[in-house]
Amino acid sequence: MIRLSRQFITDADRDAVLALLSDDRDIARGDTIKRFEAAFAVAVGTKYAVAVNSGTTALYLACRAAGIGPGDKVGVPAITFAATANAPLLCGANVKYLDDGVDAADCTHIIPVWYAGHIHKPTLWVVDACHALGAMAKDGTKPGCFPAMACFSLHPAKQITCGEGGVVATNDEAIVRKLRVYRNNGIVYGPSHNPWRYHWVAASMNFWMSDINAALGLSQLRRLSRIIDERRAIAREYWQHLPDEARSYLVPDNADLDSFALFPVLIDFKRIGKTKTQVMFGLLKRGIETQVHYTPLHLQPMGGGKRGDLPHAELFYDQELSLPMHNAMTPDDAKIVCKALKEVIHG
Repeated sequence: MIRLSRQFITDADRDAVLALLSDDRDIARGDTIKRFEAAFAVAVGTKYAVAVNSGTTALYLACRAAGIGPGDKVGVPAITFAATANAPLLCGANVKYLDDGVDAADCTHIIPVWYAGHIHKPTLWVVDACHALGAMAKDGTKPGCFPAMACFSLHPAKQITCGEGGVVATNDEAIVRKLRVYRNNGIVYGPSHNPWRYHWVAASMNFWMSDINAALGLSQLRRLSRIIDERRAIAREYWQHLPDEARSYLVPDNADLDSFALFPVLIDFKRIGKTKTQVMFGLLKRGIETQVHYTPLHLQPMGGGKRGDLPHAELFYDQELSLPMHNAMTPDDAKIVCKALKEVIHG
C-alpha cells in the first residue's frame, strides 16, 4: 500500500522523546517547548513562535489576537479545511466563502490559505500556512515573514509532526503576549508579594503543546531541509510521469519554492468517461490511497450554500485528486502511482 500520507519517524526522533522521558526534565511547560519554539521561529523567519496543541488552535488564537469578533465578516477560501473557517466562527465572526473573482470588499478580514505549500498574497494579518512549512516566496523569503501571524500545523500528514500540534509565528511582541495568555487559560503570572498568586485576565482554555510533542517536533525540525528536498524529488518524478489526463496543480517552475504538503492533480473526469469514485477505487485496488482536498466549505452542512454559488471552487473540487505525498515514499513510488493512474484512466 502506498499511503496518501503518513508520518516518518526515525531512530533520532525516538531517542529524543525517550531522552526527555528518561530524566527529570519537565514533560509539560518545560525547557523543551521553549527550545522548539526558538528553533521553529528560525525555520520560518520570525522572532517568535508560540507552540499550541493543533493547527486549528493556532488559527483560533491568531484570530483572537487579531481582535476578530462579533460584527466582523471574515473571508476564507471555499477550498480549505474546516479549521480555517472554524477559527473566526468561534470568535463570533461571520464567514464569507471566497471564489476566484468573488468580491471580498465587504470583508473586514481575509484569511488566505497557502494551499499545498505554495505561498501567495503575502501581506495580510492572519495567514493559514498549515501546508507551507519549508516553503519560500519567489524572493526566497520564509513563510513567517509576511503576515503578522502565520499559522502552522504539525499533524502527522504535514512536513514534520509533533504527533499533534500547531504554531503561530510572528514578529510582533505584543501579539506574542496575547497568544501566551490565551494559550494559558487566560492567566498571567506577575510580580506579587504572594508567590502563589496568578492573575486570570481573559476567558480562555489550556491550549499548550506538551514537551513530549515538542521533543519529537524539535528532532524532526533539525532535518526540515532534507525533508523538503525529498518531497521536491517526489514531485519532479510525478511531473515527469503523470498521464496527460492529469494536470498538476503545483508547477515545475516553483519546484524549489513550494513545500508539497499535498500533490493535487486536476482530471476532467467527464472527459475520460469515469467518475472520481471509480478512479479512486481503481487506484485503491492497486494499493494506492488517494483523497480529495477539499469539499468546498459552502457545500458542507455548516456552509449553507448550494451548487452554482462558487463555480470556480466547485470546478476545482470536481476535478481535484490528491496523490500520495510523504517522506516514507520514494521517487520510484511516484512512478508506480503514475503507472497505476494511467492504467485506471485508460482501462
